[in-house]
Amino acid sequence: MEDNLGISTVPGESLLHILIICDSLVHTRIARILLKCFPKTALDRIEGEEYLGATGLHLAIAYGNEELATAIVECGVNIHERAVGKKKDSPTTYSSVL
Repeated sequence: MEDNLGISTVPGESLLHILIICDSLVHTRIARILLKCFPKTALDRIEGEEYLGATGLHLAIAYGNEELATAIVECGVNIHERAVGKKKDSPTTYSSVL
């Protein structure tokens, strides 16, 4: 899905997810403010097929943002939640090319 600014988003992707993906100090600060004002945004899950079930915690860990990962856990997310999305290029696809 693409918005009027030419930014591609996937179903269920929230402002928190976008701020984590932007991966800068400014975006991290804004994300912390968002979590402080709206802690339930930490529970949002991406619904797009590729990242199905991914939460802000999954993204924060993937981007190495320990500060946000801690803040998200403090909002009460389930740390045992699993994302079940599938990547288009699986390891078997890569190995078949080699």
